[in-house]
Amino acid sequence: EGRMGQATAYGPEKSLVGPIDPAARFDGKERAVGWRLMPAIATQGMVSLDAMLRPDTNVTAYLTTMVYVPKAARAAVRVGSAGAVKVWVDGVLALEHDVYRQVRIDQDAAPVALRAGWNRVTVKLSALDGSWSAFVRLTAPDGAPLAGLTSSTELAHFAESRPGTRGRFAVADLGRDLEAATRAHPRDAQAWSDLGQYQ
Repeated sequence: EGRMGQATAYGPEKSLVGPIDPAARFDGKERAVGWRLMPAIATQGMVSLDAMLRPDTNVTAYLTTMVYVPKAARAAVRVGSAGAVKVWVDGVLALEHDVYRQVRIDQDAAPVALRAGWNRVTVKLSALDGSWSAFVRLTAPDGAPLAGLTSSTELAHFAESRPGTRGRFAVADLGRDLEAATRAHPRDAQAWSDLGQYQ
């Protein structure tokens, strides 16, 4: 309520590395809540929480998963969100944007340092009006695919997470770059827009 969800550190936020306890319970908006395995409900890369969580107005939720890379890597976390969002990698806050908007891919980007092996990624996502969805992906800093990246929700892999370090390097902001290209070449952008109306 009152857009306070992003500023409040709820129970899941107090343990962002190490194993998760699927039996743990936290105070929720209407009842006790806990971690649960999400069904495969992503559509074209977008995860829609309003399809599985109630209530879905004036709410905040956490998502967490493990990602594996075969060797330490500089990476970019790229997020598109309908609501305020925070992303931690191995307990280190990598991205924070308190904004409410239409969700689009790659609206925000930030550097992250991945350790060789398993790394825990946790996302905090808030919603005001039921539009509760996000795109979250990891790439190389320039936006290219990240070599050897896999993901897992196996509890044993969560136990392998360790405190991380902050990424301090530049990453390509693909959304901003596309916007700049559109401003630089407005006729080309209009042509693509007009073409898209008929497909």
